[in-house]
Amino acid sequence: MNKYERGDAMKILCCSILFCSLLTAGDVGEIRDYYNEIKESLDNDEYGIYRTEVVINSEYLPYPALGNYQERIDFYWRSEAGYSRLILVTWSAEYAAHNEYGEVLYKVDQVYEGDEEEVVFQFVSYDNYDEYGTEIRWWFDGGMVIESKGRTITPDGVVEFVPGPEEETTFGHDHEELLEMFYSIHV
Repeated sequence: MNKYERGDAMKILCCSILFCSLLTAGDVGEIRDYYNEIKESLDNDEYGIYRTEVVINSEYLPYPALGNYQERIDFYWRSEAGYSRLILVTWSAEYAAHNEYGEVLYKVDQVYEGDEEEVVFQFVSYDNYDEYGTEIRWWFDGGMVIESKGRTITPDGVVEFVPGPEEETTFGHDHEELLEMFYSIHV
């Protein structure tokens, strides 16, 4: 490859990277808009969104190997044309060693056609016994992570980081497990 071909290859590579970053930014913006729309419609009956609440250990009794433990999971869903489709799941859990809060947002293109839910966003916030708080966000497109951000607040300041996709499954719940749980309740 001569120097002109290398220059052309570099221009193509730079343009491709720029295009992909703009595409991702647009997708994340659309997901944020969709998230805000869903959150605003949760308390409005005209949207036909239902809620199923699951409370684990409502008496707050100690669990073997976990100590104090209590968890609440809320499934928000729609039912159209005979299909129940999950829209949003929120959970909050209190363990002996840490607290956790999470949200998973799903989208269905054509409920009437029987399309399945697709995860578009996941958020997890937790703090450990040392009270350092961490927040992680993942945005998805076609089941793949398109962007992720994390931050931990310590006494020394805020530490920003980019979590890997494998970190998504290291918390109390991940999007696949929650979808499976929803369908085990609503079959």
